[in-house]
Amino acid sequence: MTTLLARSTRLPAWVCLALALTACGTTEPTVGAGSASPAAKTSPSASAEPLADKTPAEIRWAGYHQTESTTLKKLRGQATTNGRTTSFDLAFDNDGDCAGSLTTEGAGTTHLHANAYFVYAKRDAAEWRLYFAGLPKGQVAELTNRYADHWIKLDSKDRTAQALAVFCRLKDPFLLTGTEENSRMEKGPTATVEGRPTLTLTYQLTVGGNATTVTDYISSRGLPYLLKRTEAGPEVQADYTYTDLNTMNRLLPPPDAEVIAFDAGKIARTQS
Repeated sequence: MTTLLARSTRLPAWVCLALALTACGTTEPTVGAGSASPAAKTSPSASAEPLADKTPAEIRWAGYHQTESTTLKKLRGQATTNGRTTSFDLAFDNDGDCAGSLTTEGAGTTHLHANAYFVYAKRDAAEWRLYFAGLPKGQVAELTNRYADHWIKLDSKDRTAQALAVFCRLKDPFLLTGTEENSRMEKGPTATVEGRPTLTLTYQLTVGGNATTVTDYISSRGLPYLLKRTEAGPEVQADYTYTDLNTMNRLLPPPDAEVIAFDAGKIARTQS
């Protein structure tokens, strides 16, 4: 995966690792790099073979654009970098809410629900022990027992909330793209993704100075959705599968009765 986001503030290292980012927080992302059509931007056809006469670049743009413009969808997959794997299972709705789970090998699992105002998180004991690392051992145990497997509610401007909400930006598949924009694309063999026929496109990107092969799976029947993307190379191995396109219900945050108080500022002062 190439640069997913980059603002003036650098992301925590574990977020970069979990998302297999090759750069974090140094430059503004070229979100539009993948969003400019190589041809005239016409509405996608819902005919049986909408991609028959299109070039690989046109097919790729059509697939990413169609999935990006679909507000109801799910995304699941995993990314491995430096021998460490993170699995994710996320859902997105029309209101801009995002919910799901993230599991990082050796670090634990976090469940989250994010909207424009708040980020709700429920972490297991392994995640909290990492979060409280640096505190006295007894305090780590006390705080871990207090918060493990309970929902907490964070203001969306909170730094921890923003780090968690980074994963929700994966609703836009264009944010997975980057330096491969100018690489040679080739049509590969046909395939199926969860029973749906697809065309495949393969091309190269550079991660950590090494070539990584990307394969996109674009639906060849009906609307040309990007259904799957894989990355294979010495630095990163990843796959992303978009499902339940336009078939989901609204996502609801956890009820207030299940949310416990959490003072991130007080804990940060204790850690400093």
